Amino acid sequence: MQQNAKVFQIHPFRWNIINLFSYQRSKNNTIDFDAELYAQIVRQSAYQYGTILKSRKVLKDHNHWKKPIDSAFRKLADSSGNPTFPIVYNLIQDNSFNAFAMAGGQFCINSGTLDILDQVIANSEPDVKDKLNFYRERYIAGVLSHELSHYYNKHTFNSVKKFYQLKGNPTGEVILENIKFSQDQEVDADQTGFQLLNKAGYGGEYMIRTLELMSDIDNQYKEYIAKKN
Repeated sequence: MQQNAKVFQIHPFRWNIINLFSYQRSKNNTIDFDAELYAQIVRQSAYQYGTILKSRKVLKDHNHWKKPIDSAFRKLADSSGNPTFPIVYNLIQDNSFNAFAMAGGQFCINSGTLDILDQVIANSEPDVKDKLNFYRERYIAGVLSHELSHYYNKHTFNSVKKFYQLKGNPTGEVILENIKFSQDQEVDADQTGFQLLNKAGYGGEYMIRTLELMSDIDNQYKEYIAKKN
C-alpha cells in the first residue's frame, strides 16, 4: 500500500526482468506456462525482498508491537483454510502508513503504521492501559488480513500475467516496474480480508475502522497536494 494512492498497494520497487521464453516453449500448455511464471515471480519476490531489506532500516521490534503482530498473523493464517506457509515479515523504520505483501509470502510493515494505530487506539478505545495488546492485535489484524488476501489470491501473479498478455513481448522478457493492484483486486482483498477476520474470531469491524483510517489519510494527502498546487 502507498500513502499517495490506495493505501494498500504492492511496494513500488522495480521488479527484475522476468524472462518468459518459457511461454514460447509452452504457449500451447497454459498450465505449464502458469506454473513457470508463478515460480519465476516467487523467486524474484525473494530477491526483491532481500533488496528492500538491505536498502531500509529494519527493526527487531517497535514499541513492543511484535507480540500482537505475531499473534494476528498466526491466527489469520491458521484459520484461513489455506495451505500453511512460513510467514516472513519485517518492520521497517518509516513514518508513513504503509504495509505490503510480496508474491512469495513476505511482508513489510512500516513503523509509522504502528504509531498511527496506537494514536487511534488511544483516542477511541476504553481501558487502553489494561488492554493495549488486545486492541493492537485486532487493529493490526485489519491491516494484515488485507495483505494476506493479496497473497492468498495471487494478485501479483495475476497482474503480471495480465501485463504480459496485454503487452506481449517478442524478446521473451518483461520488465515490471511500479506494479500496482487493480481496483478489483483491492476490493477482492477487502472482501477476503473480512472473511479471514471472521474466521479468526476478530470480526470485520476492525477492518472497517482501518479502512476509514486509510480514507482519512488519503484525503489528508490530497488536501496537502491541492494546497501545494
